[in-house]
Amino acid sequence: MGADAYFVETAFVANGLRLSILSTMGQHAKRTNTAIHAFVGLAKDERLGAVALSGPWGTGKTYLVKHFVQTHADTLKSAKLKFAYLSLFGVQSLAEARARLAAAAIAAEKKSLTTIGKAALLKGWVSGEAGGFDISKVGDIAKELVENATLKGLYVCIDDLERAGEGLRPIDVLGFISELTEQRECKVLLILNKEKLTDGAVMRIFEEKVFDLTLDFRPEPSDVVHLAIENKQQQEAALPIFKAFGSANIRVMQRLAWVLAEIGKIKVSGRNFIWPRVVRHAAVLTLLKFERGLSRDDFERVLTRNWSVIYARQMRKGNEKDKPAADSYSDILDDLDYYPEGYDTHIVELINDGAFDEKALKAAFKLSVESHKADTKNKRADAILRGLRSGLQATAADLSKEIREFFSEDLKTVPRGTIAVISDLLLAVDKSREAMASVEKLMTPIFKSVPPEQREGNLKVYPSLLASGVIQKIPYEPSLDDNPTLRQAFDEVAGDPKGWNKSGQFAIIAKYSDAEIKSLFMSLNEPDAMDRIRRLRGRLNSIDELSQDARSSIIRRIDKIVDELAAIDPLHRHKLTNFAAPRP
Repeated sequence: MGADAYFVETAFVANGLRLSILSTMGQHAKRTNTAIHAFVGLAKDERLGAVALSGPWGTGKTYLVKHFVQTHADTLKSAKLKFAYLSLFGVQSLAEARARLAAAAIAAEKKSLTTIGKAALLKGWVSGEAGGFDISKVGDIAKELVENATLKGLYVCIDDLERAGEGLRPIDVLGFISELTEQRECKVLLILNKEKLTDGAVMRIFEEKVFDLTLDFRPEPSDVVHLAIENKQQQEAALPIFKAFGSANIRVMQRLAWVLAEIGKIKVSGRNFIWPRVVRHAAVLTLLKFERGLSRDDFERVLTRNWSVIYARQMRKGNEKDKPAADSYSDILDDLDYYPEGYDTHIVELINDGAFDEKALKAAFKLSVESHKADTKNKRADAILRGLRSGLQATAADLSKEIREFFSEDLKTVPRGTIAVISDLLLAVDKSREAMASVEKLMTPIFKSVPPEQREGNLKVYPSLLASGVIQKIPYEPSLDDNPTLRQAFDEVAGDPKGWNKSGQFAIIAKYSDAEIKSLFMSLNEPDAMDRIRRLRGRLNSIDELSQDARSSIIRRIDKIVDELAAIDPLHRHKLTNFAAPRP
């Protein structure tokens, strides 16, 4: 294909001249190659003396420069330029910056300079083994001699302007850059984050005078995530989180990779089902820690979803820069549908302390896996019901196969009413021996303790189950359970179409607290659940085993619970509209 299909011309204004740069198509490729071509142009074009590369922290600016030096060594060699790197991180004075740059230039030369000669080596200014340079041992006159000899013909990369010590002002650095380009025949590339400069006005005022080009480097998270996280599935899981936070910080991504490697050592059966969610949660917590700077107390609020008060301290101080972060903080987590999981506590422990309780995290993973399986099965059951009701199933054979596969799984967390509905629908489309056997296996634990003469009343809303005769064939086994669960007791009392069965189950119900009974009522989602509650209440008057006072007490409790449910749950309110049983 021709060049026109792959390249786009990007024009920059350089000292009033137009410098044409070819960069590859694609947003990140365009940004990266534009920067690389600008670095090349800085080395080769005599019209260019200084270029500034600005962008957020951790987005790979320094990495990009080092990549240029490695891949374009011939370009620098042909331009007779030696590369020297200077970080201003913590540098307190311009004199210290000049000395460090001179030392870097000598190290880059890899041999004693003729101007300094062997005297420098003998005086201990230069290390013969490593080419290191101790400028503190050099006198003022010698310093000037060294600088004149070394700070010339360099391709200088000055980094971390915004991280310089308090004693080194940005305007002094800009003046030094002008000296290097105008008096010492150097080319200078400045790397910075203009948004973090304490004296950003100086940069805005003198930027045009000092720099021929200023490039704004802002890659997207998807452009750089592969540099920190190797696993593609983990990249895909983490990317939406970094996009939501607007972060392409490679160092934070590397932190996340470390967190995932550490917690990934905990092996739990079925962990792969929850791992994408674990990655997303780890990404949220890592970003909050290393990019938003949350404290330990802040994390406690996050894990209890009480994040509206985070940043309140900064906002009370009137720090305008913190207000946007505070305003967007809870919005981001809400948009991500972030709800804390049990394992989040251990991830927070890891990113704050560097260690975590392995046994506790393993237990949290196991609990999350079980919860995921239960949720998945319930969702699948709901999907089957929706598909059946909307007529989306292709054929009776396909439907029967899917239901029987569903029935072959562990259904402990699936409500009995849901199982009964699906069983009834299975027998409506499949009357084979296999289908009958599958349904009988599921129904046996439910109906074996119910006397045969009482079973028909439970099957009126399940015509296929009733017609099949499967339930009636289940052998009767009276329950010997002296301590039934609340659900079992409720099922036996409410499911009895002829009255009290003298098994003492209602006395068992009376022992449970209002909160426990309310919780049970709220969990019932069978189609006839509310009708069963009405039948249970109305049947109390036929129980001779209970005194009138006991019956009245229990009825009042049930009425109170039902009223509370109707007040807090519109769905229950609708179902209870016709709750017309007489009250004592």
